[in-house]
Formats: sequence, structure tokens, C-alpha cells
Amino acid sequence: ERVLAMARTAVEGGDYRWAATLLNHVVFADAEADEGKTQTAVQGDARSLLAQVYAQLGYQAEAGTWRNIYLTGAQELTAGVAAGALNSISPDVLAATPTTMLLDFVAVRIDPERAPASPVRIRINLPDRQESHLLSLANGVLVHEEDVDDLAEVTLTMPRPALLMTLFAGADLQPLLDRGEIRVEGDIEAYVALRKALVNFDPAFNIVTP
Repeated sequence: ERVLAMARTAVEGGDYRWAATLLNHVVFADAEADEGKTQTAVQGDARSLLAQVYAQLGYQAEAGTWRNIYLTGAQELTAGVAAGALNSISPDVLAATPTTMLLDFVAVRIDPERAPASPVRIRINLPDRQESHLLSLANGVLVHEEDVDDLAEVTLTMPRPALLMTLFAGADLQPLLDRGEIRVEGDIEAYVALRKALVNFDPAFNIVTP
């Protein structure tokens, strides 16, 4: 309650950033820590006041990016996490995105606990883009390099749409192999291990609440 009172004083004085810092600590405090129901009521008051503070910071922000961040926080505190968040990319944007950027996104989707225990190296040749990428997966980390001639356990030659289908859309490999859209030299299990290590993120996650 003391921290909440300090936050109210900060709001009255127009020090919204300090108020947000104080209220954030209250919102994230353990509701069962000391006073049970009293603490829960305090957190409810803190959430309501923090939503007002974020809204005020949003109104004062000159940059649209910061305004959106603050107002998203205010919305989460009052209405919860918004459902149905955007989780798709238009074909035009996808086509214009460099393969290296797409592989960066693949790298952040690696789950170390699902990654193979032994290092694997995979070469991806994309004739339609005249590109060659070497993917190295070791210790739960994926590193990719372009135009590197180091040895790899497997080399896959495919058009880039096939790469997108198998690494992003989770398409079954076998039909693409049977049709010859993907040509393989080496042990395909290395690529299978990479696919198994990928996880999909839920875009509807908490930002300013526990």
C-alpha cells in the first residue's frame, strides 16, 4: 500500500514514468505474499492506476511506436491480452524478405531441449535464388552462413518455396522428395532433426502483466 501511495503522489505530480516503475512492481508482486486478500485488492488498484498511467504516457508520446506500446499495455491491464493476434505474412512481403533474414527467424525458433545432442551441418542450395546457405546446429544454437564450402552431413537442393514450406509451414517432406522438388545428397535425418527442434510461438502473450 505504501508503494501504491507513492505512485499516486507521482501521478499527481505528473511524474508518470516513475509512477509506472512503482506500479509495475506492485502488479508483479506475489498476491499471496503477505496480506492475502488485502494484497490482491492493492494489486487491482495498481493495475487500474497503471493502465491510466500508460494511457497518459501514450497520449504524450510523439513517436507512434512508443504510443502503440503504451496503449497496448493499458489495454492488457484493463481487458487482458488481445486474442487473434496477427500471425501471418503476406506473400509479397515474404518474397521480398532475404533468405538470410528468414533463417534468422528460424534460429530464434530453436528449442535447445529438442535440438540434437550432436552437431549437424546442413547445406541448402536454392537454384531459383542462386543462393547457397550452410546451417550449423550445435549446443541448441543455429548459425547460418552464405556461400561457404565447408562439409555438411546433407545437401538439399530445392526452390525457396519448398524451403519455406518445410521450415515454416511444417509441410511433409516425403511428397516433396517423391516429386523431386527436393534433391538430397547425404543423410536427410540431419534436416529432419532441425525441423524437430523448431517451435511455434504464441503471439498472444503477456507484456505488462505476470
